[in-house]
Amino acid sequence: MKNKIWHIRNYNRKKFEHEIKRRRIRKQNHGNIVPKEKKIEEKTKYFDIKYTPICFDLLQNTEECISFFNELNDSLIHSTVVKVNMRAILQIDISAIIFYISMLKNLRHRKLTYSLSGLLPTDENVLTYLRKTGFLKYFKSNVKSINSSDENIMIKEGNIVLGAIAGQVCSFIQEKLNKSQQDTKLLYKMIIELMDNTKSHAYKNSQYVNNWYLYAEIQNNGNNNFVRVCFFD
Repeated sequence: MKNKIWHIRNYNRKKFEHEIKRRRIRKQNHGNIVPKEKKIEEKTKYFDIKYTPICFDLLQNTEECISFFNELNDSLIHSTVVKVNMRAILQIDISAIIFYISMLKNLRHRKLTYSLSGLLPTDENVLTYLRKTGFLKYFKSNVKSINSSDENIMIKEGNIVLGAIAGQVCSFIQEKLNKSQQDTKLLYKMIIELMDNTKSHAYKNSQYVNNWYLYAEIQNNGNNNFVRVCFFD
C-alpha cells in the first residue's frame, strides 16, 4: 500500500514539474504556443512559353512550323499553362491557322485541361489577317468553328460529304469573279471528291477529330482578281 501511495505521489510530482516547466516556456514566448513544424507540400504550376516562327506558313516553312506545333502540342498535354508568343511573325498563311485550330480541337476532343494565352503579332498586316480569318474571335469566344466575317474570305468545315458547302464555295467564286455555274463545275466535283476522301481515310482512333476545312479567299496579283481555294484534312 505504501509503495502504491509513493508511486502516485511521484507521478503527481512529475506531472506538476512538467506543468510548471510548460508554463515557464509559454511565458517566455509571451503567451504564444510554439507550433510544431509542419511539412508543407508546395505545388508548382509549370509555365511554358512557345515562340511561333517568323514565317508562320506551313507551305513555305514546313519544317519549322511542324516543329513548333509538335512542341506546343506536347506542352499543352503535360504543362497545363502555356503562353504562345506570336509577336515576331512577319508572314502568315491560312495553312498554319487551320493546323493550329485543328490541333486544339483534337485536344479538346480528348477532354484535356490546359490554359492557353498569348501575345499578338506586332506586324499590322499579320494582325489584320488574323482578324479577317476569324482566328482571334475563335480564341476569345466559345464558338466551336472558325468563321470569317470578311466578305472576301470563306471558311467552312465538316466531317462528311456536304454538297451544299461545295455549292456555296462555287457560288462565292461565281459572284466575286463574275463566273458561270459551268465555269465552277469541275471545282465542285473536285471538292466533293476531297470530302469523300477525308471520310474514307479518317483515323479510326477516337482521340482525333476527323474534320476537313475548306478555305476560299479573293486575292489580287496586281492585274486581276482571282480566288485561292485550299482544302485541309
